[in-house]
Parts: sequence; structure tokens; C-alpha cells
Amino acid sequence: MSKITIMTVQQEILERLSTLAPAQQQEILRLARDLSAHTNKPHGRPWTSMMGLLAGRGIDVTADDIAEARREMWGEFPREII
Repeated sequence: MSKITIMTVQQEILERLSTLAPAQQQEILRLARDLSAHTNKPHGRPWTSMMGLLAGRGIDVTADDIAEARREMWGEFPREII
């Protein structure tokens, strides 16, 4: 029977890295640094509420405005099972 070896991702990366030429190893290092920098930087502004997005823009959305928009949107929607 053959022995099954289970490698972690890190072990497999190191094993494969050792078989590459120095220039290829440098390319892998550059790629790893780029991935790390991309993963660790924030992606834009944090999420805010819709009211926060509208704040300071001269737009005032009230609960009545939302209720009216819902009535308009769902007004013709069938209420009975067809």
C-alpha cells in the first residue's frame, strides 16, 4: 500500500517554490506581496445607511415618501392566486 501524504497549502507552496528558478521565486514573492497588500487594504468607504448617503445633499426622504413609493410599486400587483 502507498502511504498517503496530506500537505497543507503552505507545505505545498514551499515544496513547489523550491523547484523554481530564482527569477521565478522572485515573481512568486512579488505576487504574494501584491496579494497581501490588496487583502489588507480597506475597500472604499464603509457601508452607511441610505439616510447617511443622502445626508447633506438637500434630499429629504420621509416615511410618507417611502410608503407612497411602495403603494405605487405594488399597486397593480395581483392580490389573488391566479
